[in-house]
Amino acid sequence: QTWFQAVRYCNDRGARLCTWDEYFNACTVQGAFMSGLFDDWEWFDGTADHTHTAVQGGRYQCKSERSIGAVDAEIHTTRCCYRLR
Repeated sequence: QTWFQAVRYCNDRGARLCTWDEYFNACTVQGAFMSGLFDDWEWFDGTADHTHTAVQGGRYQCKSERSIGAVDAEIHTTRCCYRLR
């Protein structure tokens, strides 16, 4: 999926893409309970400062991070964040 498709995927489920801080906190604190934690890169929201790029992380360890074009479609799964009320 592209970054835009991932945003829509989460939005359609009443959620949103996780921020880097949310992912990193969950990965380091609750990583044992997260399925497929290092299976693929994951899209994040609100972390890129470059034109037409987005940030992915989590491929090899909690601190893995890279910038990639927002329309590149390498990711096959998307992890979404839900806000608990």
